[in-house]
This record gives sequence, structure tokens and C-alpha cells, in this order.
Amino acid sequence: MVKTQQARKQAEKQIQSLQKRIEKLKEQKTGLIRLLASGTITEVEYKEATESGNAELYSLQEQLKGLQSQQGNKSTEENIVRLKKELKRFMKLGELTPEMVHRFVDKIEVKADGSVNIHYKFTATALLTA
Repeated sequence: MVKTQQARKQAEKQIQSLQKRIEKLKEQKTGLIRLLASGTITEVEYKEATESGNAELYSLQEQLKGLQSQQGNKSTEENIVRLKKELKRFMKLGELTPEMVHRFVDKIEVKADGSVNIHYKFTATALLTA
């Protein structure tokens, strides 16, 4: 658990660092636009400067998406592990208790025709893939 928290903090620092660099590149691009508008630099100079900046910006944005995706996956994995522990604990019991229902069922809908729709607090596929 400690390693997981350390990894999460490190990933969050990387995300913040990438976000700061992305913002700096955007500010630089805005500055280049102002220089172009004022006639301080030529259009050719502007294009050269923005092309390298755009390439770096795209690369940083892709890295950021990857890190954010990993963060989301780790959170989902942690939830699945926690859910499996609870399921194992409840499976030892021989009967369904109100506590079990409250832990796993979000809501139960009974339609006018008498059919029942149960909304769980987890997805069935999450249990199958873990």
C-alpha cells in the first residue's frame, strides 16, 4: 500500500511538471504571436519557432494523457482489490444480510409490470477481469 501511495505521488508530480511545461509553451506561442503582430519577427521566423514548439507540445500532451490514464487504471485496480476482499469476507457467511445488500447494491427498481432491475455499486466485468 505504501509503494502504491509513493507511486501515485510520483505520478502526480510528473503530471504537474508536464502541465507547467505545457502552459509555458502556450505562453511562448502567445508571445511569438505578439512579436509577429508587432513586426519584430518575420513570418518565417514565427513558423520555425512554432513548429518546434508544437512538436514538443504534442509530445508533452501525449505523455500527460498516458500518465492520467495510468492513474485512472490504478484507482480502478485498487477499488477492485478492495471489492474482492469484501466479497471473500461475505462469501464465508451462509446467508444474505442487510449489511451485504447495502454494501453491494446501489438501488433496486421494481417496474409496474413487476420486473426487478438491480443496480450494483460495481460492474460485473470489473469482477471478471480482476
